[in-house]
Amino acid sequence: MRLENLKKIGFASVLAGLLMITAAGEATAQRKGDNDRKRRDTAAERAKPAPNTKPRVQTNSRNNNRSNQVQQRANQQRAQQRATQQRQAQQRAQQQRAQQQRAQQQRHSQERVTQQRQAQQRAQQQREIQRKQAQQRQAQQRQAQQRANQQRIDQQRRQRDNVRVQSNRSAAERARQQQDARRQIEERNRRNNTWNDRNNRNNRNNGNWGNGRYQQYDRAGQQRLARERQREYNNRWNNWQQIRDQRNRQLRRENRRRYAEYQQRYWEQIRRDQMRLRQAQYYNNLVNNYRYYRVGQYYYTSQYGAQMLRNAVNYGYEEGFRAGMADRQDGWGYDYSQSYGYMDASYGYNSYYVSLPEYNYYFREGFRRGYEDGYYSRNNYGRYDNGRYNILGGVLSAIFNALIF
Repeated sequence: MRLENLKKIGFASVLAGLLMITAAGEATAQRKGDNDRKRRDTAAERAKPAPNTKPRVQTNSRNNNRSNQVQQRANQQRAQQRATQQRQAQQRAQQQRAQQQRAQQQRHSQERVTQQRQAQQRAQQQREIQRKQAQQRQAQQRQAQQRANQQRIDQQRRQRDNVRVQSNRSAAERARQQQDARRQIEERNRRNNTWNDRNNRNNRNNGNWGNGRYQQYDRAGQQRLARERQREYNNRWNNWQQIRDQRNRQLRRENRRRYAEYQQRYWEQIRRDQMRLRQAQYYNNLVNNYRYYRVGQYYYTSQYGAQMLRNAVNYGYEEGFRAGMADRQDGWGYDYSQSYGYMDASYGYNSYYVSLPEYNYYFREGFRRGYEDGYYSRNNYGRYDNGRYNILGGVLSAIFNALIF
């Protein structure tokens, strides 16, 4: 745009120069013509005849002609001057318009530069506002996260305080429960020892003991043995409902949700065991031809009893693993002896193969090791296989190893 204006201005300047040159040439030519006419007039006057030789009329006519010519020349000069003035006025007008256009272009250019500068300033201000808003949002998010973390810490602290208070409140109750559990275990052991002594006396009287190395039961003997063992099993469930309600209330007070789920699952399995024992079947010629060693003494059982004690170790490991994992998820302290599965230790029991105390012993051996693996989330004594937690074969053999003789 600026280049075009400069071109226009240059063209106008050239045109004005040409017009001035043309006007000067015309003025020069006019002056030359006037001088020629003056010279011709002077020559004509000189060639005129004497006044007394020509008539008066002709002299007046020539004077009139001369005046007319002078008047015409004066008119022409005035016209030329007016034309020159008009051209000069047009040139001045063109120059003024060119100057105005240049000034307007400069103003427009300055306005565009100013607008661009203002736009850049507004964009920079907008970016600065956005940056400050982003910083404010980040600060608000950090504050919200800090508040959430603090609330979570406070909640955990309150939970720990509540658990501690509830634990202190229920310490006496747990002590009473432990005493009750120990009394129950002692009572079961006493009944079991009484039953074993009576059974040993009967076997010695019947001549079936074989110096403790061989024992065989007929169908009637199996039925009698199963009834006695099932009676002992059922006696411990007389107060099952009361024990379950007490445990549920205690777990709710202690906010042990995961362990409550585990305990409910364990009780459902015990109920299935009870239903299964009501449909028990007996086998002919049950022979105690397997021997195993425990606590400095040999014990004898059948092949079914040996398998049942192996199952007791494996069931105990799985239930112990689940109990330890539940305590860890609830943030509870390590204590397998207070787990109901360890105190009960009867899951999977079959009354017509081995005695309940014997089953309890091997169940607890597996439970203790499973609880340790589950609580510390490791696999020192077992592994997870096909949806179940199974004890390792080498560990099982170290706990229980029955051999046929």
